[in-house]
Amino acid sequence: MRWFLKAATFALLLTLPGHWIAPAYQALLLTLTGMALRVTLAVPADQSVDLSASNLLMVFVALCLASDSAGWSRRLRAIALGIPILIAIEFATGVLGLQLANASSLGGNPGVAGVHFIEQMLELSRWVCVPLVWGVLLGRVKLAALSRSKVQVRVSP
Repeated sequence: MRWFLKAATFALLLTLPGHWIAPAYQALLLTLTGMALRVTLAVPADQSVDLSASNLLMVFVALCLASDSAGWSRRLRAIALGIPILIAIEFATGVLGLQLANASSLGGNPGVAGVHFIEQMLELSRWVCVPLVWGVLLGRVKLAALSRSKVQVRVSP
């Protein structure tokens, strides 16, 4: 429970930096996706920013920082490896989403409910990847520490 509270505290503290990087991160994702699809993607006309993309990164960083069962060098290495992985996943879901939207508008229209379902699954996959990437990079260290602490509790009188 203590780890979860630390992670939540770090996530709260990282909210403002996440908000600051959101416009640049959105522009980066739009540029990369546009280059991959060979189209020009622009920021929405109302200049709105998708904060969920940068929030994904901040939650991942918070999980890593809260993982005090790993040393600082390991946590920082996990952040350095995990952020590019999450950017790649975000990029891939964006490309896939645009490809599916384009395909449905060209005639393979699965209907409004089908398109909405696909959009929701792509959004969900982005969020599911955060704990999965953390788990691969640091989670096993945390789980090993938890299992050691449970063994110590059982042995203690």
